Amino acid sequence: MKKRFKFFTLFLIGLICFTLAGCDSFSEEDAITLVEGDLNSIYKNVNAKEYLALCDTTEADRNKLYEQSMESAAASFISYFDFDETMMSQDTHNRVVNLYKAIYAKSKFEVTTATASDDKYLVSVTVYPVDIFQKVFLEDYDDFYNSYNEKYNAGMGEEELEAYYQNGVLALCEKRLETIGYLSAVTLSVQVVPKEEDGTVYYSISESDFNNIDSIIISQDY
Repeated sequence: MKKRFKFFTLFLIGLICFTLAGCDSFSEEDAITLVEGDLNSIYKNVNAKEYLALCDTTEADRNKLYEQSMESAAASFISYFDFDETMMSQDTHNRVVNLYKAIYAKSKFEVTTATASDDKYLVSVTVYPVDIFQKVFLEDYDDFYNSYNEKYNAGMGEEELEAYYQNGVLALCEKRLETIGYLSAVTLSVQVVPKEEDGTVYYSISESDFNNIDSIIISQDY
């Protein structure tokens, strides 16, 4: 029998693959371009020309990372909702991936200012947390779980019950795509830090700060 979830944590498992931008004259403007570009690329698959040039990368490479990040998000969803992957169709898997693409397409953040601080840059990022899972858990999930529980107790077959569960959870989330809203803004000071490779200094978002952004971008407040 499936668990009755009350809390759901979102992580892009295995996503940590940061853009490195190297330049002898890296500036506050470059730090803003890097942070804004990373977020738009990873979450929305939007890649500005200035960002691609700064990072010496291609749109094809960034598209590949975006697809990997959506697959990782889907894997997190499947794990936390305890979907039985041996009974999951490719269509259902694709629905999970497309769900995340649709959610992150509506993610909302603003990158405003950057300040040089010693050998790093502090970039101000304001995130407006998406409320979709908050609505699902607080307003929809209990009724669905009770329905699932009734079918379980009535002896519905294992495969049929699993299909009911997977389709039901996804339907709840997909329906909420139409009414996505945002919670109160959260402003973070994100560090863009230098790294050295073969005598060249590169810059990237710090891992801990990226994780902070990722934990906020879809609200976990349920």
